[in-house]
Amino acid sequence: MNDLSENVLLRDYVEKHSEAAFAELVRRYVDFVYSTARRMVGNEQAAQDVTQSVFVALARDARKLIRRPVLSGWLHCTSRNIAANALRSDARRRARELQAAIMNESQSDQPGDLWERIAPQIDAALGELSRSDRDAILLRYFQNKSIREVAQILQTTESAAHKRVNRSVERLRKIIAKHGVVAGVSGLTVAISANAVQQAPTWMAAASSSAGLLSIQTSTKGIVTTLIQKILATTAVVAIVGSAGYALKLRSDLLSLSQQESLLAAQLEQSNRDRDDALRRAGLLAGENESLHQATRDLARLQAKLALSRAQESNAAPHVTATIPETPSDTNVQVQLNARFASLSDDQLQTLGIQWTTDADGGGHGQLSVDQYLEASNALAKVNVTTAACGMSFISGAKMRMTTAVPLLETALPPTDADLEAVDKISALVTLNTQPIYSADDGGFTLSLLTALRQRGAAAAEDQPPVMQASNQLALLHGQTAVLEREIPAGAWPSDFTNTPSTPRKLVVFLTPEAIDGYGNPLVR
Repeated sequence: MNDLSENVLLRDYVEKHSEAAFAELVRRYVDFVYSTARRMVGNEQAAQDVTQSVFVALARDARKLIRRPVLSGWLHCTSRNIAANALRSDARRRARELQAAIMNESQSDQPGDLWERIAPQIDAALGELSRSDRDAILLRYFQNKSIREVAQILQTTESAAHKRVNRSVERLRKIIAKHGVVAGVSGLTVAISANAVQQAPTWMAAASSSAGLLSIQTSTKGIVTTLIQKILATTAVVAIVGSAGYALKLRSDLLSLSQQESLLAAQLEQSNRDRDDALRRAGLLAGENESLHQATRDLARLQAKLALSRAQESNAAPHVTATIPETPSDTNVQVQLNARFASLSDDQLQTLGIQWTTDADGGGHGQLSVDQYLEASNALAKVNVTTAACGMSFISGAKMRMTTAVPLLETALPPTDADLEAVDKISALVTLNTQPIYSADDGGFTLSLLTALRQRGAAAAEDQPPVMQASNQLALLHGQTAVLEREIPAGAWPSDFTNTPSTPRKLVVFLTPEAIDGYGNPLVR
């Protein structure tokens, strides 16, 4: 097969499911893809992961690439996109770890000290709880289940599950406090989540991964992964046979690992010192920020009282009364509504992993927790979808309207000027009319929605008849995101561009409401 072209090999793989043909493609380009990934991520293990993901993508899109004259261009672009997504995921992970560390610092002067103090008491304290309270804590913080998953397991609503978890943690905190360990609720939950379940040894994870790969040989990803492992294994065997001997290589590897371990230990110690300094500074800044916000609220309240007093003294408005709300109600709350729009193919829509409820007009809707929305956003980044976003604030119950242009093309990362120009031309105009209502009793929202999509171009205007229109009424809890999907008709984009997308696409709308006061501060934390 060495003399066959890439097009012939791809056709054999697509039409005849030839494993040998795909193995030859991997052999030809594995070094090229790995080198591209290594330059971007700068890490051997991460580069290997990116390489496997690229060839999985090649297997998935092989049918589309049969007529492509230069396969290396597609592989290079895909390698860059997947590597960029890997770097973004790593940055988000580091940010979440830093946020968790800051939360822990706010409850304890010594970040590592809280868990050391509660660890001897935690199991006995859990034994003193009722079975329902203990189950709620174990599911949420020992097994890291989301609130939605806890609600499903306990066969209750998400709101009830959230309240049960909070109540159970407070009871656990009081029991631990009786034993002389004082901790805040957030610090306690962070300490338990971070330390209660320890990670298994690395060799066990590797062994489990190998067994899992062998069990999915019939899937495309399993075939590709196995082929890459065969090639890498063959290369490793040749290198070992050509060396002075396996024993000498093993000794050299052990010495290298020992040196790396010493270097990592020194770096970890320095990182811990830097983290401690950063956490102390963050704690001071957080305290100053909260004091500033409180002073601003107090000042506004005093100014209102002073204005009322002056009006009464001068008899300028003898019948004027003023109400200074101390607590939020349905009528003195603003709703900040953040919207995000995207157009997706059917395959891309499947990668979001959303559970859809079918609507009467053929579309679908769903509700996402904070974690599920983050997972959907990561999935959008992986498939390289350009999204449009906007946000507005209105008094609860008032009608609001948001209009934005939604791209209907995908771009490379980073996009060129030509990519951006094409995206601007091939786009649709989406208008969202909604009336968000906030309920102070349960902290929930009701959204009445009317979504319209119009063709964009020289004649695009809001009085132009829409090519697609859908309505919904949804109820959301605090922290949830509503998501809608509707089929985009073929007439939604201009027809005078040769690169108009030909595959069916869906309009996907994400809506996240938040209750805020007149100063922009969230009412529910």
